[in-house]
Amino acid sequence: DALFMQQILESGESAEALCPFCLTAEALKAELAGEDLPNKMLQAYSAIAKDKDVVLLEGAGELGVDDNLLQASCRVANILNTRVLVLVPYSADVSWEKARSCAGRFAQRLLGMVITRVPQDKMESVRQEIDSVLNKEEINVMGLIPGERQLLGVSIAELVEHLQAEVLCCHESLGEIVENVMIGA
Repeated sequence: DALFMQQILESGESAEALCPFCLTAEALKAELAGEDLPNKMLQAYSAIAKDKDVVLLEGAGELGVDDNLLQASCRVANILNTRVLVLVPYSADVSWEKARSCAGRFAQRLLGMVITRVPQDKMESVRQEIDSVLNKEEINVMGLIPGERQLLGVSIAELVEHLQAEVLCCHESLGEIVENVMIGA
């Protein structure tokens, strides 16, 4: 993710500066209990934030999956004194109550929530669902982002370019999204 953001934003910072820590969930929990990691985080954040209007930090995984990761995310937000925007990927079995509960753990640091990957045909029903659960709890739902298949994969042309491959046939399909990959000898 750090390399991708470095390229897209043309930030000039090294990948190591953008992602100074690579910890498992267990290691993160243990490290946050001490004083070393919080100090290192604050130093790394301060260095990146210098002369910037906005700094985006990626959270520690899906918030509703692991309570330890949620606690770690809350602790990091407190250490860095940041505001939090919670992204909730839509799925047919998403629990809005769970999303509300997770977002609520950030308390005053919560800026709002964005629901991502919403199928076009579900936009209106999702709006109604979040109105009844999230907006009632005064959680600022800042938007719904429609699910776009093209954003989830790479095109054949991108794959050809990256692999420096030769296209043997079907040149007219280079814009299609790669759906399956088979590797053989």
